Amino acid sequence: MKLEYELIRKNIKNVYIKIMPNEKIRITAPINMSIDSIENIIEKKSKWIYNTLEKLKHKDKKIIHKYIDGELFYYLGNKYYLKIIENQIGNKIENKITNEIENQIGNKIENKIENEIENKIENEIENEIENKFKNTEKFAAKNLQKNKINIKSNVSIIENNIVVFLGEGFSYNTEFVKKSLLQFYKTQSTTIFNILLKQNTEKFKYFFNGEYTLKIRDMKSRWGSCFSTKNTITLNRKLIYVPQKYIEYVIIHELTHFIYIYHDKNFYKLLSQLLPNWKILKKELNAFSNIFI
Repeated sequence: MKLEYELIRKNIKNVYIKIMPNEKIRITAPINMSIDSIENIIEKKSKWIYNTLEKLKHKDKKIIHKYIDGELFYYLGNKYYLKIIENQIGNKIENKITNEIENQIGNKIENKIENEIENKIENEIENEIENKFKNTEKFAAKNLQKNKINIKSNVSIIENNIVVFLGEGFSYNTEFVKKSLLQFYKTQSTTIFNILLKQNTEKFKYFFNGEYTLKIRDMKSRWGSCFSTKNTITLNRKLIYVPQKYIEYVIIHELTHFIYIYHDKNFYKLLSQLLPNWKILKKELNAFSNIFI
């Protein structure tokens, strides 16, 4: 497909290609340069032009979270909707039942009161949950009531929800929810990335043996990197958002650099032996780059 562009001629020596925010292509060329020469240059730069245009199309699709109920989050390639459960269900019911029982039995032995309160709270909560809450909320209410003394914050994947439980003494605020989710992703990425690194190093046992140091951090322009002289691999923390097969692709790619430092024919030959579909995986992973990094 032939690219359409705006041509501006100036008293300059070189050709300059600029992709405008509105996705228009602007070419600035020397006054006397022929159209054929200009279009030859455009053809040579066509891959860069198409990639830049593609990134512009997705620029506004980058996910910026507000950490509010119902918001979309990704985890290992799956979509989950944020559900925030405050520890109010159990507390409200407990206060209600406590008052009822104390009014009924007056000054009976304290232990007996506590046992009766506990039993009735449990039954009342079951009824309350059954009547007012379904699916995630039902689970969350039970979970909070049973753990209301110890729980401060907890994040769980339940069906198609990523659920943040707010514990005793914690009311909803976006900063608290944000910190809870970031800690969840941090913990999960550390665990999962280390497991996948260990599994995939087995593919390289015929080439070399050794221990690897894994670092995980936020990276703005790449999914991974390696420092071969120190046996260190760094992975982008945001890989936790994408399917496992892409995490493994990045790990294998970086491990291959321990054998061939540069992206030369030997590097790609080995990578193709270890992961025959790496080109497809790379292309698909790049699509996620427009959303996450």
